[in-house]
Amino acid sequence: MSTQQTLRNQLMELKMNGALQGLEKQIMDQKYYGLDFEERLIDLLQSEIQLKSRKKMDTLLKKSNLKYRNATLLDIDLNPKRNINRSMFNSLSDCLWMNQGKNLIITGSTGCGKTWLACAYGNQAILNQMQVLFTRINILITEVNVSRASGNYLNYIDKLTKNHVIILDDLFVSKMTLNDEYELLEIVEATVNKCCLIITSQFAVKDWFAQFSNPTLADAILDRIVHNAYRYELISETSKRKSENLMTKFK
Repeated sequence: MSTQQTLRNQLMELKMNGALQGLEKQIMDQKYYGLDFEERLIDLLQSEIQLKSRKKMDTLLKKSNLKYRNATLLDIDLNPKRNINRSMFNSLSDCLWMNQGKNLIITGSTGCGKTWLACAYGNQAILNQMQVLFTRINILITEVNVSRASGNYLNYIDKLTKNHVIILDDLFVSKMTLNDEYELLEIVEATVNKCCLIITSQFAVKDWFAQFSNPTLADAILDRIVHNAYRYELISETSKRKSENLMTKFK
């Protein structure tokens, strides 16, 4: 058995598929023939690291359930008319704030790009090897209720809070019951200093309190979500035109 085949077999036994691909590349490409042992070894290990990194990101992306998997921060329209603070946008692009107990709130009318922007941050977090979960608040609360009924609540919360980033899409899109509000408080409390929350809503933050039926719960929930959150209040050209048309109509 040749030395090359022995090396192939050993890499396969170690399940180092990236290094195996790198070896085949070195055998086929003459530019590697002049490199010394250390340089060729570094290249093999780099191939292994890159493959493992791609596989990890693929796994994170599948588990994330992101609505828009192709959304990226590079594609975000920073037109001043959209009311996106360019300085804050650039500052948040490094995702460091996600590990600092900070949240992000994105509000605006239907079709202004809230969910796309939230998913873009989710994808950026995945590129930084963070675990992300995208969900809607009604789905999350239903899952919490099911876990309570099955006696699996603590395990569910433990699994939930292993995510670095949780994207809650369309908060208040449907009216919450009092029980929903209690569950939301439990969820938010469990994520404090453990997860970064990215929340989208059609309602401006100033109108959130009025969406709750219980003022005490509203205070508790909003205190934990809002006080340490960055905010985008998006404006779309469509919603702007509708507003201008209504103003013209009723003049």
